[in-house]
Order: sequence, then structure tokens, then C-alpha cells
Amino acid sequence: MESGVYVRGHLFEAALILAALVGIIVTSLSRESTRQALLQTLARVPVIGPWLVQSEIGRWATVLGSLLSNRVPVLTAMELAQGVIRLRLLRSGLERATKGLQQGLTLSAGLETQAWFPRTRLNLIRVGERSGELPKMLLALGHSQRDAAAVLQRRMLGLIEPIAILLIGAVIGVVMVAVMMAITSFDTLV
Repeated sequence: MESGVYVRGHLFEAALILAALVGIIVTSLSRESTRQALLQTLARVPVIGPWLVQSEIGRWATVLGSLLSNRVPVLTAMELAQGVIRLRLLRSGLERATKGLQQGLTLSAGLETQAWFPRTRLNLIRVGERSGELPKMLLALGHSQRDAAAVLQRRMLGLIEPIAILLIGAVIGVVMVAVMMAITSFDTLV
């Protein structure tokens, strides 16, 4: 009740503080370094992190498969496909895999050392290398990773929805209590 009276009495200052907070958030998110730091932090969150990794692998595999299908040399395609990766951990792992390719390793051997790359998906790349159908297998990998990311996204939204309902209910409850307290305080004034 007192905070509502205070805000009503200092409406200009409250609006100015709110506008400053929005400005600070927008300005900081417009910087690449802040967005990268936020993305790297989100990658460590239990539910969001695996979803981000699945999405990144799917995007990378699709781009690499498309480039190889169009007869772009493997090393050039790897370097170009790294451009779609936003997570530093994944990008540095792909850079190491590219160096392995330059040294004569296969793509699957280079990715095998990366802890973030799913082992079951690695088998698709191995089969593609052995059969000579690597572009097709990478496109299939990209498709399956995007599907896996969609499943994780639905799970994440399934977790967020009840939490959001509880928070909205709590806010409505606080407003109702404040209104009831205001009504009962008028009764004591009379």
C-alpha cells in the first residue's frame, strides 16, 4: 500500500527509472560481447544448454551437407559451416576437427574427441564417410538434430508453462490482497 502511494507520488521518477532500465538492457544486448556472454551462460543451464547444442549441431550439419552436396571442397566447407555456430565451445571443437582434417584425419575422427558431439550421431557421419554419401548423411544428421531440438524445446516450454501460471497467479493474488487491504482501510477511516 505504501509503495503504491510512493509510486503515485513519484510517477515521473518511477517512469524515468523504468525507461533507464529498458535502455540499459537494450544497449547491452545490442553489443555482440554481451549477447555472446548471455548465450554461453544459457548453454550451461540444464534444460536450455542441450537444446542450444542440438540446434547448433543441426544447423552446422545441414549447412555442411549442403555445401558438400554442391561440391565445395571439404576444408572450405568446414570453415564456412563453422560460421553458423554461435557457441564458442562448439566452434573451437569444430576448428580442432578442421585441423584434424588438414592433418589427414576423417571428419568422424576429428569429432570423436569432442565431448559435446552425440556418439549416436557420430555413427551417421562414419557411415557417410565409408559409403561415400557424406553429404546425404550430414543432411540426415541435420534433420534428426533439428527434430531432437524441437523435442527439447517442447519439454522446456512444458516446464516453463506451469511456472508462468504460478507466477501470474501469485501476482494476481498480491493485487487482490492489496485491493482488499485498501478497501478495509477505508472502512477504518470512516
